Amino acid sequence: NFSDIFDVDWFISYLAKDVTIIKQLPKKIRRSKGNPYTMRVPRKCTPRCYQSRVLPVLLKKH
Repeated sequence: NFSDIFDVDWFISYLAKDVTIIKQLPKKIRRSKGNPYTMRVPRKCTPRCYQSRVLPVLLKKH
């Protein structure tokens, strides 16, 4: 959890001039997104590895 590691309020105020940060997605978007997809990627995955393994999965899921 992000808040276990960082001071969330400080983080939000620090970046407020540059980006909009929300603590939770709106319900409408949460319902449409479902659960995020996870997959294992080798630690030393090269750009070619990402193109052949990760990109096809991302394109298929979105």
